[in-house]
Amino acid sequence: MIHRSSTQRPRMRIRADIWIPLLVIVMLWVSTCLHYYIKAYSDPLNYLNFARDFVGNFTSSKWPAVYPAFLAIMLQIVGKYFIFIINLLPLSLLIAGTAVLAKIVSDEGRGRMGAALCALLLLQCDPALWIYLVNPYRDPMAMMFLVGSVACLSGYLVHPGKAVRMLLPAGLLLGLSCSTREPNILVILPMILCAFIFWRSDRRIRFFPCAISFAAGMALGIAPLLLQSYAASGNILIPPQAAAQQNLLPGIHLNTREPVLTKAALYFFENAGWPWLIGLAIGLVEGIRNRNRLVLFMLCPSIVVFFGFYGFYEYFVTRYYFIVLVLATPLSAYGWSRLLASLKFFPRRAPRIYAEALILIGLTLFTAFGLFRIGKNTGFRISGARELVQAIEDLLPADSQILCPRNLSEIISWFSHPSSRSVSKIHRGDVESDERLSRFISGILSQGMPVYLFDAKGGTMLSKESELVRRFFDLQPMAELDPERFQLGKVWPSRSIHIYSVVERSQHEVSALLESVGADKNFLRFNAGFTSPGDLPPERHLEINGSVIDIPIRNGANYINLGRLDLNSPYAITLRSSSVVPSEIQAVLLSSQSPVLLELGAWDTPSNLAYLSDEFHLNRHQNKHLRGIEKQGRITVPLAATDPSRRWFVEFIAASWYFQPERPLMISASHKGTHLGDFTLTQNEELSHHVIALPPGLPDHASIDVDLTIQADGTDAEGVSRPDVFCLHRAWVYSHDRSGVEGWDIGSENDTPALSSGFHAREEDSSGVDYRWSAKEAVLKLYDLPTEGAELTLTMSTKYRPKAPAPANPVFLFNGNPLAVSSRATVNANGFQQVRLKVPKKWILPETNELRIHCTEWIPKETEGRGDGRSLGLMLDRVDWKPLFQETSDSGH
Repeated sequence: MIHRSSTQRPRMRIRADIWIPLLVIVMLWVSTCLHYYIKAYSDPLNYLNFARDFVGNFTSSKWPAVYPAFLAIMLQIVGKYFIFIINLLPLSLLIAGTAVLAKIVSDEGRGRMGAALCALLLLQCDPALWIYLVNPYRDPMAMMFLVGSVACLSGYLVHPGKAVRMLLPAGLLLGLSCSTREPNILVILPMILCAFIFWRSDRRIRFFPCAISFAAGMALGIAPLLLQSYAASGNILIPPQAAAQQNLLPGIHLNTREPVLTKAALYFFENAGWPWLIGLAIGLVEGIRNRNRLVLFMLCPSIVVFFGFYGFYEYFVTRYYFIVLVLATPLSAYGWSRLLASLKFFPRRAPRIYAEALILIGLTLFTAFGLFRIGKNTGFRISGARELVQAIEDLLPADSQILCPRNLSEIISWFSHPSSRSVSKIHRGDVESDERLSRFISGILSQGMPVYLFDAKGGTMLSKESELVRRFFDLQPMAELDPERFQLGKVWPSRSIHIYSVVERSQHEVSALLESVGADKNFLRFNAGFTSPGDLPPERHLEINGSVIDIPIRNGANYINLGRLDLNSPYAITLRSSSVVPSEIQAVLLSSQSPVLLELGAWDTPSNLAYLSDEFHLNRHQNKHLRGIEKQGRITVPLAATDPSRRWFVEFIAASWYFQPERPLMISASHKGTHLGDFTLTQNEELSHHVIALPPGLPDHASIDVDLTIQADGTDAEGVSRPDVFCLHRAWVYSHDRSGVEGWDIGSENDTPALSSGFHAREEDSSGVDYRWSAKEAVLKLYDLPTEGAELTLTMSTKYRPKAPAPANPVFLFNGNPLAVSSRATVNANGFQQVRLKVPKKWILPETNELRIHCTEWIPKETEGRGDGRSLGLMLDRVDWKPLFQETSDSGH
């Protein structure tokens, strides 16, 4: 009988390096069945469309052909629905390949444990990303090839005597990885470095035969990309995407992208999981301490190269950094395997296998918990796609053309109607002409094929894209669908899908009946439609209550001050035209005392509510929501009333990131040569607000033209000619009633022109008084003060201010000069204090004056423990003024 030695270590009966990765793959498949969702638009659909017509797209598509070739084969096997979970195959092979790489990296007999740990650590890193990548993205396949290549090369470098045959597959897999995703070629740098280090220390490695074998495999693997590049651009060195975008490194911005790198580091810290992070730190330390060449010269340089490379992209994209996550996980597994090898979990005689089994079980449970805590799936799935196809085919003819927002149009085009198109993709011309869109729809209708529009909104308020269609065509409501029925919640922004039939206009008269609610509802805005491009201007006239209104009718929005007309509500409005008109006039009554919004750009709703001169244009390199000028332009501002006691203001909301950051951009506003004011833009990533006061006394004007001019020479700090672009997003028109007591009602909808800085959003107290909180420092603009001196009255309150902080102790500065309270503060009926300040004549400027308020701040979050972290000062309700007939001292005291 043979007796086992008492000192012999018990052998593992279960191969953890095989069974644990298989278990992880099963967990991935189960989790996918529970949580998957279909993303049938954007990049996934680009690859699928390539695959659907692989031969036709081989020379024209910008996407590398290897992954679409895989999809083309799988489409024949699984069909158009299950293709959206086909990435389970490369993801499963990726888990297996990463486990093999970890087994090679984890030295000193710890390879099996390293492989098992790697598979578990990899899947517990951001489970939501794994579900996301189940969709037809090329990243999993590219990473599968890359990890396989690194594993083959690493296996040869560790055991060069018996694994020479691994070099040809290593090169082949790297070439296929580059033919799937071009930036993966960057891993060649760490590969060369690591191979050189191993060659210097191990003479069994034959340099030239190895290099030739690897290069031959890589040439074979990268051949599809080179062939496609030559077919697309005539140059094998220029990939198809680079040729299409005329950029050798598409997506790369050669400037420091600290925000992207910061977001990437924060992403790994928050989503990779503490076991992964701990193992990564230990693996790096152990790799240095044990001089593990694969860790130091293969994994670490690869992680740094890809982490830095994608940091130069304009935006942080999670799936781009998936390559970093995958390459770093074998290092994390190596760290844990080294830690288990050095720590004593049980008494010395107890077998180590029990401790390792406990670790594997614990990490398995941790990974399973992460997979199942993703939450219940509410996304678009195969069952919803089938039902959506059935609903569309029941409603619409097979030969119909469908227009809808981009994401839904791509979904419908893949599953049901290939003729589904996105309005935004068709409409690329000038916003006022819409030639491309109108020609496209007219061409379809002229062939006798029906056109249908899917929109998120119903009635007269269509979405931004649908407004473009309604400019030249009538929309007849046809049906309404519930997007929840198809689980379109993440794709469709509304509770309903409204379906309209798009038809040519045929009538020359349209009417509407409007009832005025309130005496101030007398400012009419209506949409007269658009004249088709190339037509002569139509003869159009408007009738209200049977009376012809003698005003020119313009395309798009028209404004009429009904207060100037001898008409009574209700208003029967009729538009007659020699050309066809819309079936709906889209008329609405606005308040003459409320701000009027002027929307600009192709994508605002309702569109074309302002008139801009031809100098305003859309530019492909600018935001499509904005209209820009490079030198000067004109905007026509409608006036809602003709009361001479009113003062009018325009607030321009502008973008300021389209000019050189070396200097600010100054815009000058004028009217018929009269200077109205200036405002300055500095480069930032947000829209900025600027108020211009229109000239006083405009009783006979229905509108006023404001000229905007850029005050710049078009050269940057280095003297290079780069024309600046001022981009306008929208504008608000405000009126200020100067009848009676002069002043501003702070907290009202018209208070914006009086606010320069330092005020929070409007609020209302328990007694119905609207007000605004000031910050620690706030600035008011005061217009048209009495030139003989003024007494200011500030209606404000500190009643909600707790007693714990220091008192407010407000200090007032008028144009930089200190003011003192002229008399004891009184309290009005609403409990607000009224503080009076006297301003001498010599301090008052003829146009705009500035009142600056300083006070001790308090922060509710710090004082009362509430979630409000704002810096607060005073509650301000009104600021009023009246003439000061008695001159005060120069000090203002």
